[in-house]
Amino acid sequence: MLKMLNVSKHLSKLAIASAMTATLGLALFQAPVAQAATTKCDAKDVKCVIAFGDKEITNRENALNTLNTKISDVLSKKHITDTQATNLTADVKNHLTILTNLKTRLDAETTAKAAREDVKDMYQHRIFAVVVPRDYRILHLDAEIAVRDKLVDVKPNVESLIDKASAAQKAKLNPLFSDYKSDLSSIEGKIDTVQTTLPKLTAEAFNTQRATYTTNKTNVEQTERLIHTNLQKATKDLHQIRQILDIK
Repeated sequence: MLKMLNVSKHLSKLAIASAMTATLGLALFQAPVAQAATTKCDAKDVKCVIAFGDKEITNRENALNTLNTKISDVLSKKHITDTQATNLTADVKNHLTILTNLKTRLDAETTAKAAREDVKDMYQHRIFAVVVPRDYRILHLDAEIAVRDKLVDVKPNVESLIDKASAAQKAKLNPLFSDYKSDLSSIEGKIDTVQTTLPKLTAEAFNTQRATYTTNKTNVEQTERLIHTNLQKATKDLHQIRQILDIK
């Protein structure tokens, strides 16, 4: 009886994982979209170019700071690990430093031509096109891995309970458990694919190998959607298993 209670308690914790999976839609960690710049400066109006560049830098700093806040929020809910959060915040801080240095250089320019070169340099770092959306996807994947780990950890306990179930219950439980295991197994290769491909989404690749970059980006997007679908299916199966076993 005590063992049954302990296992039931363990399974009940999976309601948290189910809730996490339900909220891990792509919209939750969606990166902000860059607004098209429309300011036009005269050929020699250095102040105008600097003001334009400063505004564009601020927009990118704001996006990075928003990402940093999201990382802290997800970490506080224990949906990612300290190490995962540290890796992401380090990348955010690195790009904030790049922007700070660019602004310092830009604000000191005395010619519009030099100022425009600084603005061009800013665009080459691809904060909106590459860095922010990539890091949001890393955050998303890290949170999905946490859900996957919870689902995998409880699998032996689920199997133990099914073994002790009645024949009538097993007739309903076994197909659900089979689907549950299949979804978890399918997730593994997909996670590996995304983890391998995400580091290839760099500003340099965007600037110099656009076709390859686009292929990799599409691969990540499609595979992460499949991971999310598998997680939702696995948690749904688990929920139905818990209902059949009458575990609260």
